Amino acid sequence: MENYKKKCPHCSSTLTLPIAYGLMSDEAHQENAKEEKYVWGGCVIHIDSSPSDYCNNCKKPFGGVMKRPKDASKADRVKDTKTIRRKSRE
Repeated sequence: MENYKKKCPHCSSTLTLPIAYGLMSDEAHQENAKEEKYVWGGCVIHIDSSPSDYCNNCKKPFGGVMKRPKDASKADRVKDTKTIRRKSRE
């Protein structure tokens, strides 16, 4: 197991691994079981609740929780503007 060198905020250990997300093949899981380069976090990343790292010492996930994009509201405004334009043409 590689020492990832990120410090765990729960126990201060540096025996941590990155958490990998996404659909992975059986071969990828088997290879990682031997080499322990990451911890699999599942197929889906949940915004505001998916951590980026895992501590092998205290067995707790931590850090790097994905946040909603700052421009998400901008995308909504663009969508709303297109709807308004379409309705005004009718």
